[in-house]
Amino acid sequence: MKTQIERIIYILIIFLCFIGMYNGCNENKAKQNLLNSVNDTLTKTINKLGQEKASTDLLLGTYKDFKAMHVADSSAIGKLKKLVDKLTISATYLSNVTGNTFVSTTQTIVLADTVKIDSILVIYPEYKTKYENKWERFSITANKDSFAVDYKVFNEFNIVQEWKRNGIFKRKTPEVSILSLNPHTETKELKTFTVKENKSNRLRDFLLGVLASAIVTTGINLIK
Repeated sequence: MKTQIERIIYILIIFLCFIGMYNGCNENKAKQNLLNSVNDTLTKTINKLGQEKASTDLLLGTYKDFKAMHVADSSAIGKLKKLVDKLTISATYLSNVTGNTFVSTTQTIVLADTVKIDSILVIYPEYKTKYENKWERFSITANKDSFAVDYKVFNEFNIVQEWKRNGIFKRKTPEVSILSLNPHTETKELKTFTVKENKSNRLRDFLLGVLASAIVTTGINLIK
């Protein structure tokens, strides 16, 4: 009986060592992948509609590893970290800019202001114009003292997380991309963090379950 118990203890030690080594290797690799993704820059392309697509590595890792990173609070990663807590599944920090140049003829002239200068009446008109398309709407009014602009800019985005192929003999890597449907919009910064499922814990639980079953079975046989 003593020999059987010793064997069980040896098996338990071997299993625990194996699990520890396996988890340690996976954790180090995951941390390195996360660090590499942090330093990845934006890759931008323009399609035939003039729309910009910006892509960068997805930050895929554990909550603990991501929050342990030392970055400036003013950086994109620093701002993203503030969005992430223990209940977060995925979070994105996005910074973009929209700008355009347009020319519109004066649509309305209103005789709005009359001023007497040296017995001469001077009439100052008020000018009004409007400009509108799918992505922007402007209403402009100008007179002798000031001008007013009422404007709205409309944006639409397609944001996708997917696996990027890096070649036949290279592993796929996670990537996030944003397509700005407004052709006047440009992405300045894009960072996305997504919690990675800890598959090593599933393997650990499976192996411990197998081990526990083996121990129970052996114990029953010894009792018999």
